[in-house]
Amino acid sequence: MMKKSLFLLAMLVMSFGFFISCDNDDDTQISYQKLPVAAQEFVESYFEGSTIMAIFYDKDFSDREYKVTFLDGSSVSFDRSGEWEEIYMPFGIDADLIPIKILDFVDARHPNARIIQIDRDRRDIEIELSNGLDLIFDLNYNFVRYDD
Repeated sequence: MMKKSLFLLAMLVMSFGFFISCDNDDDTQISYQKLPVAAQEFVESYFEGSTIMAIFYDKDFSDREYKVTFLDGSSVSFDRSGEWEEIYMPFGIDADLIPIKILDFVDARHPNARIIQIDRDRRDIEIELSNGLDLIFDLNYNFVRYDD
């Protein structure tokens, strides 16, 4: 019985190690010049004067992503062509980066909250407010629902 328990424990530890080693965390730190031109232009336009802490390139099985992090805690993720996918600014995202229809909705229903994160993908746009609420919008900027 003891040998069987030890064998099972050893198998469990080995399988855990196998799954950990299969984690495809291929983040590579890169230089600013290796960002796509569109991403460089975005950073220069909206983060002028901000100090870049690090830039990472992540190549997954089916996708490539760049992430720029700044000294103030802000970050922007870009797709392979340099279009932003996610913007996080802990003190509030500049209004210039938020579609006016979304800004109007938030101003009308949550006037004391700031938008601190916006994510967009092929299906929808998700924003996080400084009060902790997450809101989902369709790609035409129509409110869909609150998210948990």
